[in-house]
Amino acid sequence: MEKENVRWVVMGGDVGDEKDCEEGVEERVEDFGKVDMLVKKAGEEDGEERIVNICMGDIMRGLF
Repeated sequence: MEKENVRWVVMGGDVGDEKDCEEGVEERVEDFGKVDMLVKKAGEEDGEERIVNICMGDIMRGLF
């Protein structure tokens, strides 16, 4: 990527919070001057050590 002069950053935040998303993009524009591409890859961690301890409601919320 460096050979192609591509710069990238991984950022954390709550994609369910519009203000958090806006602030994240604004920070990247400050860092780089613009944003050419934004990939939304959301995940969730609930702290459970075993998947069998996660309730169905939490699983479904993560899917939709």
